[in-house]
Amino acid sequence: MSKTNVQIAKPAPVNQNKSNAKNINSFSLQNDTLPVDKIQPSRQTIIQPKLQPVHKVGNDNLMDEYLNSINIFQCDNASLVSVLNYLMNLKKLKGNHLALLSNLKIDADGALNVYAPLGIHDARGNGPLDYRENAGHDIGDINSKTKKPYTSREWWGVVTDNGKKEGNPVQQTNGVYKDFYISPTSFSDPFIKDKKNPQKYVDSNQIAYLVLTPELKKNKVSLGNLGYAINTDNKMVSAFILGDSKKKNSTEGSIKLAQNLGLDSNPRSKHAGTDNKIIKYFIFPNSNFDFIHSQDEVERKAKEHLFYFAWANSYKT
Repeated sequence: MSKTNVQIAKPAPVNQNKSNAKNINSFSLQNDTLPVDKIQPSRQTIIQPKLQPVHKVGNDNLMDEYLNSINIFQCDNASLVSVLNYLMNLKKLKGNHLALLSNLKIDADGALNVYAPLGIHDARGNGPLDYRENAGHDIGDINSKTKKPYTSREWWGVVTDNGKKEGNPVQQTNGVYKDFYISPTSFSDPFIKDKKNPQKYVDSNQIAYLVLTPELKKNKVSLGNLGYAINTDNKMVSAFILGDSKKKNSTEGSIKLAQNLGLDSNPRSKHAGTDNKIIKYFIFPNSNFDFIHSQDEVERKAKEHLFYFAWANSYKT
C-alpha cells in the first residue's frame, strides 16, 4: 500500500461509568483478538487498549504509521479504499468479517416513489421509479410475458390493508408522493408500530443498503449489519447497511448504494448496477442492529467499526 499524506489520529479514550460497569458490555483488545460481533458503540463502553506497533517487513509497516496519522472519521474516500484494500489483502485477518467480490443489481424497495397505481404521478409530474408488476398485480392486470390478464390478486412488494398478498395495496395519504404505494423493506424501525407509515422502512433513495441473502445468512450476517463496498473500476466507495432481504442468492443493493459507487441506479434501466464482478464487499457481521434513518449515520457507524478493526489487524497488545 502506498504512503498517504492524510493526517489522522487515534480516538480519545471513552470514560467509563464505574457505577454501571456491571450492566454494560464492554470490550478490549486482548490476546490479539477483536470481538467485532460484540461491538455496538451506541450501547457499549469502549475501552481504549494500549497498543504496540507490529514491526513488519516491506510496505506493510506503512499501515502502522498510517493508522497513527489518520482520523478515519474525517478521511476522504481514497483513504478509506486504502484501509479496506489493506485489510482484504491480509492472509490472516482477525475479527468477525466477510469479504467478497461480486456484481450489483438494483433493489428499489423502501423508496417513497418506487411503485404507484397506473396513471399516478407525483407532485412534480413524475411517474414511479419501477414497473408496478415488479411489486405484484391486481385482477385484470395484463401479464407482460403472456399478454393475458391475471385472474387473481397478489402483492409481494407493497404494504396491503390486511397484511396479506391478496389484500389491497395501501397508498400514501400526503406529501410529494401522495397516492403512491408504500414499499416495505425487511429491516424496519421497531419504534414505528404503524406498518402503513412509509418512514418505518429503509428508503432506497436515501440509504445505501445491501440485500441480505441466504448465503450471507450462512456467514452470520444479519439485517442491520454494516459494511463497505468498493467499485474496483472507479475506486468509489460507500458504507452500507443490510437493509432488505431476499430468498434468492442475488447481489442487490439500493439506489443510493449504486449512486455512491458511480453506477446506473435507474431500476428500469437494462444497464442498472453492473453484471460484472467489480464490486468488493467488506461486511462486519453482528456490527449493528439499530435502525438508521440517514446515510450520514450509516457512514459514521461503519467508520467506527472499520477503525477498530484496522487497529486490531495492525497492532498487538
